[in-house]
Parts: sequence; structure tokens; C-alpha cells
Amino acid sequence: AASLSWAAQSTASASGLDKLDREYQSAPLLGSGNAGQSDASGLDSLFYNPANLARAKKVIGEIVIASPHIEASQNGINLYRDIKANKNMLDIVNNSIGRPVSLGVQNVTGASFRRTAFALFQRVDLNVGVKNDVLSGLPTASASSSVRAGMALGFGRSFASNSLHLGVTGLVVQKAAASLSVSALDAPTKLGGAGGNSVLNDALKRGVAVGAHVGLLFTPKADSDPEFSMVA
Repeated sequence: AASLSWAAQSTASASGLDKLDREYQSAPLLGSGNAGQSDASGLDSLFYNPANLARAKKVIGEIVIASPHIEASQNGINLYRDIKANKNMLDIVNNSIGRPVSLGVQNVTGASFRRTAFALFQRVDLNVGVKNDVLSGLPTASASSSVRAGMALGFGRSFASNSLHLGVTGLVVQKAAASLSVSALDAPTKLGGAGGNSVLNDALKRGVAVGAHVGLLFTPKADSDPEFSMVA
């Protein structure tokens, strides 16, 4: 199976540069404002609530060969429309001050079965913002980016006559991230010549992380909706 989705979201923070700490984003949940995370099923349950793996009834739940996904903040969509409409570039820059732009691209490949699921995932996040410096009044640009690739393997099990469900997802993630802030006054010295390469190299961080999601669900009846959910 394959799917392609485009999702628009608003930037909640003032800077818009704090949206990097996630390895996967579900398009259906994003479209619903992330409501219903406790009911996430299939591959989504790996990243949102692995306890739902224990509730899967089919021997083979879903097989996903590719699932490309693109998401952008509303500011990013507005910027694209302004550029496409050939508006004055100076006006576009001025309108972008104080309005951060976020872009995310991801893909997931995997399969879910009864009580287990696995996935290989890749995700790229880019967040750019421009604001006027408090002291100099000059524009200051900030950018953060993150590239993640990894794998997830989850298991679920039911207890207490199928009313209590426990699930665990193990994650191995390779990540490269960078964060940079440059004012119009510092740009020539920071980014000019060989100094630019040095600044970019200093801003780039790489590493490998191992982690886990643990989910717990309580359903008074085996087929009822969750009455209690906890994910860590």
C-alpha cells in the first residue's frame, strides 16, 4: 500500500523552531489535531500507543511499502502562494518577519500483525524564522533542521481477560541535527568564505539513539473503547 498526504498545521510557539523531537507523524491524527492517539492502530500504534498491538485481531493487519508524507505550517503555505503569485520579494520578506515556516517530509515502510509490528522510517524537518533583533532592529534569521532514520519493533500482550493491554516499542534512531541563528549584521563575517563552512560544521550534530515507547490500555470489556490510557 502507498499513500501521499499533505497536511497544514499552525505553529504553536513564538519561534516555531521546537518541532523536531519526533520520529514519525501520523497524517490522520495530524488532521484531527492529534485527537484519538490512544486508539491508534497498525503502524501508527508503534509510535503513539503500542498497547493497541495487543488488540489487533487480524493475523496480517497492514503492509506498507511506501507512505510518503509532507506537512507544512500555514505560514509556509502562504509563503509558497506569495512566491507563486510573483509578489514583490521585499514585501514577501517583510511579511515573513515574525512568521516562522515549518516543513516536514517523512516516509515509512513496515507491516503490522497480531500482537506485533515493525517499521523502517525516515523523516526530515526544517524550521525557519525571521525576526527583528531587539537591540539593532536588524532582521535575524534562525533555522533548525533534523534528519532521522531508524527502525521500530513493537509487541503487545493482553491480560486480565483481555481488559488490560500492554505494549512496548523499541526504537533505534540515527539523527543529524543543526541549529543556526544569524543576524543581518553578522551574516558577512559568519557565512562569508571559509568561515561559513566552519559555522555550519560547528552547528551540525550527529548521533545514534536507542529508546522505547511503553503503552498501557484498560478496557472494561474486550471490545469497548479505552477507558484509561497511558503512554511513556
